[in-house]
Amino acid sequence: MDEHALDEDALIIPEGPVTRSKTRKLAGAVQKLLNDVRIKEEDQLMHNVVTSISATIFS
Repeated sequence: MDEHALDEDALIIPEGPVTRSKTRKLAGAVQKLLNDVRIKEEDQLMHNVVTSISATIFS
């Protein structure tokens, strides 16, 4: 399984009381989601930097 895969069941907030374990699962799923967004942004930033450097070197 993908190390960054989301536990989509954890993102569904049930009616009624939320137990500690469900809260932990939700917090973990949100953290993974934010981590994935951060990783994608860093990848895009790195791509932009490499493209800029390449353009500077080869122009």
